[in-house]
Amino acid sequence: MKKKILFITPLPPPVTGQSLACAELYNHLNNQNYDIEVINLSKQSFISGKGSLRRVLEIAKILFRILWAKKNYDLIYFTPAESKMGSFKDQLIYLFLFPNLNKMYIHLHGGAGMRCLLGDNKKLIYKINKFFISRLAGVIVLGEALKNIYSGLIENNKIHAVENFSQDYLFIKNSEFKIKHSDKKKLKVLFLSNLLPGKGYLELLESAKLLDKSQVEFHFAGGFENEYDKDKFLKFIELQNNIFYHGIVSGDIKRKLLVEADIFCLPTYYPYEGQPISILEAYAAGCVVITTNHSGIFDIFEPNRNGLEVTKKSVSDLVEAITYFNKNRKEIHRVSINNIVDARKKYRLRHHLNKIISVLMSK
Repeated sequence: MKKKILFITPLPPPVTGQSLACAELYNHLNNQNYDIEVINLSKQSFISGKGSLRRVLEIAKILFRILWAKKNYDLIYFTPAESKMGSFKDQLIYLFLFPNLNKMYIHLHGGAGMRCLLGDNKKLIYKINKFFISRLAGVIVLGEALKNIYSGLIENNKIHAVENFSQDYLFIKNSEFKIKHSDKKKLKVLFLSNLLPGKGYLELLESAKLLDKSQVEFHFAGGFENEYDKDKFLKFIELQNNIFYHGIVSGDIKRKLLVEADIFCLPTYYPYEGQPISILEAYAAGCVVITTNHSGIFDIFEPNRNGLEVTKKSVSDLVEAITYFNKNRKEIHRVSINNIVDARKKYRLRHHLNKIISVLMSK
């Protein structure tokens, strides 16, 4: 008899690391012929932790569906929010599904926001979450460093770490690797993530002004929080001949940007960051990575092996790191090989799916 699964997650569009990962898991389960009911948590913008009338109506519709959903599920897979408003919604979901909490796994795709939300065990929001979470089948986080977010809320043996992945089509070919590391004048720096406050794209933009335009070019790809921020960004770069914006990318265009880039830069301090899937995609494409010690990043990133660490919000650190690699092209080659090896050994989609299925089907 097929297992019945209630799948409460965001699915694309829009494309985020979380919605992409959820889509891959859904496709895998669907291909295994599980009986899956999907309740899509996706919203129309990239904004986290902020409400609007449209979002309130979306949440009301989601809660209504859950309230009237079938109750005879074998497994419930749910991705919780990291904002206060989102947590209130989650608590209602827990309440509506209370008789089935022992069949529910929650999968935290962030980290920093949840750590802040549940950081004080004296607050009411902590106590309410503990009441529900302690009854769950289990919790999945993106890395070992994030496990302690749930310490004290649920038994430690029910907290599982499952790292993110890179999709198979993004892995660089040997012929492309040779071209990537052939002699060339300009260093290509790529920022591939949604361009949101806290992701570090503004600091990277500032660093571009301080670097030699004849030596380094910058490529940005991703969506903006609003049109004002987008227009401001485009106005800034319109007179710059070494800064390019590619919009929201996927498929072959995304792959081309990654394969042709030397450095992938994500100097994030984003409050809802977990373990950026884009870093693992950069590994697969043989990019050197420049990033910060934020949330769960250091579970997958080792300074000097995978790239360089920079201080959060530090333009000078970014300039120094990019300059270092520009002057030491052999280091780019060395780190690039390390990252490809790590991605092939640990961060393929099949590695991720095998681990997560092992957790979900263990009960």
